[in-house]
Amino acid sequence: MDSTTHLAQNDISVPIKFHGAPVVIVRAILSIHRLCYGSRISFLLSFLCVDTIVCRKSFFMGRMIIRQMRINSFKDDFINNITHELRTPLTILKSSIDALRALVFQQILRNLTDI
Repeated sequence: MDSTTHLAQNDISVPIKFHGAPVVIVRAILSIHRLCYGSRISFLLSFLCVDTIVCRKSFFMGRMIIRQMRINSFKDDFINNITHELRTPLTILKSSIDALRALVFQQILRNLTDI
């Protein structure tokens, strides 16, 4: 289900976001009468089964989301470290080249003014 899916009247949807982009939408069905038929006992048993399944799935989904967030954090840290390690020597080289260019330009100007 994506964020453009229309929900029924009794449905609740909760977007879960990673870094501002919607990743998954958790949908809870409030109208239990669609899920079970028959007497009150079967209704209660069905409700308890559905409730247990929803709780277990919510627990595992929460664990999965936390794990994905940790993995995403590790990825961001890795990219930041690699970027820093690559930029530092390049910055030193660029500043050295700029200094050499300035020195050569000054020498050319001196030679032109001497002539």
